[in-house]
Amino acid sequence: MPIVKGNRPDLTEQSRIATFCALRYRSASRRPFEKGLGMQGNSESTVNAAPMDAEEMRRQLGNDDALVAEVIELFLEDCPVRMAALATAIDVRDAAMVRRAAHAIKGSASNFFASRVVETAAALEMLADGGDLTGVDELAGRLDTEMGRLVTAMTELRSAQRR
Repeated sequence: MPIVKGNRPDLTEQSRIATFCALRYRSASRRPFEKGLGMQGNSESTVNAAPMDAEEMRRQLGNDDALVAEVIELFLEDCPVRMAALATAIDVRDAAMVRRAAHAIKGSASNFFASRVVETAAALEMLADGGDLTGVDELAGRLDTEMGRLVTAMTELRSAQRR
């Protein structure tokens, strides 16, 4: 049974999205680490991994095309803001700000089963949590690359839905 059914007239679109996001974050944001995947480096299997699990995301949204489109649209609007906040935090070398920004990105990407973005953001969060930002630029570069792959995949999925 999907977490959020697509045909619940008692829920507005925003409350359906908020419910989905809250449940997904609570149940899956830590899933890559619980399964022992962690940061796997740049092995061939992880470099070629899909940026997101679109089928699982659709299943979690009750295969509701309108809800899928709305959630994708919200992410695509929010993503540049979150990435800019992270860049600003890194520029000013504020570990607490880096941790918060990385945490927000991790939570947002977990809704799309975007394991590479989630893992990289989690690594940034853990690095910043220690207060030492050595290596933050490399991780931020990796996150930017993975986020670019995710945004491309989402844009393609959104375009395919409109056809």
